[in-house]
This record gives sequence, structure tokens and C-alpha cells, in this order.
Amino acid sequence: PAHGAGDVIIEVSHDGTHFVTVSQPFTYAAVPSISGLRPSVGSLAGGTAVTVTGTGFVPEGMKCEFGDHASDFTFVSSTELVCLSPTQRSPAAVTVRVSTNARDYGISPLQYQYIYKPHMVAVIPKFGPESGGTWLTIYGVHFIDSGNLTCRFGQQSVSRATWISSDTMHCATPASIPGRLPVAISFNGQDHY
Repeated sequence: PAHGAGDVIIEVSHDGTHFVTVSQPFTYAAVPSISGLRPSVGSLAGGTAVTVTGTGFVPEGMKCEFGDHASDFTFVSSTELVCLSPTQRSPAAVTVRVSTNARDYGISPLQYQYIYKPHMVAVIPKFGPESGGTWLTIYGVHFIDSGNLTCRFGQQSVSRATWISSDTMHCATPASIPGRLPVAISFNGQDHY
């Protein structure tokens, strides 16, 4: 039956007259709710660390689900979890849900978008001044306009990017010491390809 949050003693009976107290109480808890996902898009390969914000999270017994697929998670606080996106077979938007007991889930309107892994095929031009500011045109496949596009130069320098089409994007080079740097792109600010 419905009950306020907290522990209750459970008694069982086989005849409705004689009761035995169960040694471990049952704990009623608030149903967790989700208010945010960051990032809300990732590749079909999974493995993206998604920060889930909301209320009612507990350190033990939590479960994250992306659609019908369970996910590993790390408890951060009563208002934050980090859930790893599981793999997905085809592009789709799936509902993300959390539970404190792996059975009862709060209603969540938030969805995580699975996409094909983007792939770069060319970067033009191939060089520019060490002062930066060179606009690159990046060609490839499976580019999406996620609102969180970036280019990464080497392992540290990140620059905002502009989506042009599913096969083209632009970004400006940052200032750097002379040398060759690998270029990677991201559509969620976390996973770089």
C-alpha cells in the first residue's frame, strides 16, 4: 500500500491471526525523477558517460536504463548520477529512466539520441599559421547538428564548430606551437572521433 517515506515493519501470517515480524524492515522511498541529461547524444557503440541530474538518487540499488537496456552507473550525489550509455543496434531516441530498486521507475520525458559514429574523411586546408584562426572545412559522414559541436586539436585544444550538412562542418584552429596535430570532432562535447 501507499506510505510515506521511511522504514516500516513487515509482519506475515499464514492464517490472518498469528503474525511473525520479518527481521529486515521495508523502506519506502521517493520515486527518483530526472531533470537533465548531459550529453543527450552519443554513438551506437555506447560507453558515453552521461551525467543524469534529478532528485531522489541513492548510493545503493540504483539502476539506469536507456530504452530497455540496463547501464552501469556511478553515484555522485542525491541529485546526480553518471550512467554509461549501453550499445544500441540502430539510431534511435530512447527514454532514460532511473530506479532505486530496479523495479519501480520514475516517469522521464528525457531522451538520449543514438547516432551512427561520425567519421572524418578530409580536413582542408592541411596547415595554417601558429597564431591560429584558420577556418577548416571538415568532410565526412554522419555529422549531426547537435548544438554541441567541437573540434579538438591534439589532446587539449578545443574549438567550437559549425555544422553545415551531414557531411560538412567548419571550425577554426587555435593558436599552437608549430607541429602536426591530430584533429578530432565531437557532437556531444565528450566523445571525439
